[in-house]
Amino acid sequence: MSMPRFVAPPGEDLPPPLRLLELLVQFVVARAAMVVTGLGVPDHMGDEARTAEDLAAACGAHGPSLHRLLRFLAGAGLVASDPAGRYRLTSVGECLRSDHPASMAPLYRMCDGPVFKVAMEVGHTVRTGEPADQVVLGDEVFDYLAKHPADGEIFNEAMTAFRRQFTAPILMAYDFAGFSTLVDVGGGHGFFLASVLLANPGTNGVIFDQPHVVDGAQGALADFGVADRATVVGGDFFEAVPEADGYVLSWIIHDWDDERALTILQNCRRSIAPGGRLLLIEAVVPEGDQPHFATMLDVVLMTMGGVERTEAEYADLLARAGFHLERVVPTLAPLSILEATPV
Repeated sequence: MSMPRFVAPPGEDLPPPLRLLELLVQFVVARAAMVVTGLGVPDHMGDEARTAEDLAAACGAHGPSLHRLLRFLAGAGLVASDPAGRYRLTSVGECLRSDHPASMAPLYRMCDGPVFKVAMEVGHTVRTGEPADQVVLGDEVFDYLAKHPADGEIFNEAMTAFRRQFTAPILMAYDFAGFSTLVDVGGGHGFFLASVLLANPGTNGVIFDQPHVVDGAQGALADFGVADRATVVGGDFFEAVPEADGYVLSWIIHDWDDERALTILQNCRRSIAPGGRLLLIEAVVPEGDQPHFATMLDVVLMTMGGVERTEAEYADLLARAGFHLERVVPTLAPLSILEATPV
C-alpha cells in the first residue's frame, strides 16, 4: 500500500518543500501506528467497529486524544470510520492485531518501546561516531535485553514477525535439502528453522541462541511438527557453536562490528564439517544510490553498533574467517543468501 498524500492530491508531483513535508507526515503516521499498537487498540477493536471512548476505556487511554489519533490514522488507511463515529480496522490495520496470521504487531510494539528509542538518537552517532545504546539504555542493546526479560521477549517476537514475512522468499530461492544437520545460529524462537525442516524432511536442525531466548523455541518446533528432528541448545556464539555440516545466520552478522562479527564466523569455521556450507541471510548494500532496505537498516543499526555491508565487504569478512564466498543468491524479499564454504 502506498502512503497517501496529505499535502497534495494523489498523482500530483510535489514541489521539493512539500515533498520534505510529506516525509515528516509519514514519520508521524508510523509513530501513531506504534502508539495504538502499544496500547493494544487493534486487539481490542478486533472484527468490530468501536468508538474511541469505548476503546480508550478498554486500553486505559484518554478518549478524546485517542479519537484524534484514530481520525489521523483513518487518513493513512489503517482504520476507517462510520457515520456513528465508530472505527474499524482496514485490511492493512488488521495486520496490527496480535492474532493476525501475518501480524506485524510485535514489530510495532518493539518500536514503541525503549530499544527503538536508540535509533531515534542517530544524531548522537553521526556527531560522535559512537553507538547511542549506552546513552539511551545505559548498556549495549543485547545486554540490556538480557537484563530486561519483558523487553527481550518483545524484541524476539518482533524478529519472528520479520522472519515470518521473509521466510517464504528464502525457501523459494535456496535448496536446503543437502544439509544433514543445519544449525540456526541466533535462531531465536525457531520459526525460520522450523519452516526449513518442514520443507526438508531429510534434514535435522539445531536452534542455537542464548538460554533465555531459546526457551521460546520448543513451541514453534512442536507447532510445525518437527520437534523430533530438532534440538534446542543454549549458548554464546562468541564462545562456540555446535558442530554441523551447515550453518545459517539470519540477520545476525549485521548486528555486530567487524571484530565481533569475525569472532562469530571464526567459531563457525572451527566447528563446520569438511564440505559444509555457511549461509548468511542479510540485506546486502547495493552499488549506486537507489533506495534499498539495506541502507535504511544501516542507519538504524549504526546507532546500536551494527552495520549493513556490501557484497565485497562480506566477501572480505568471510575470507578473514576462513571461508570463501561462493555466491550471493537474491530473493524476492529485500534479502540475499550469501553462501560460503570453508577453505
